[in-house]
Amino acid sequence: MGDFSNKTKGIYFIKVTTKNGAHTEKLIIQ
Repeated sequence: MGDFSNKTKGIYFIKVTTKNGAHTEKLIIQ
């Protein structure tokens, strides 16, 4: 946790900061 993007077994966990300062975590499976 805390890393901007982590790659684990084809799973990308990206933490995005929105304009209002909220943090949104996106889970991308490729």
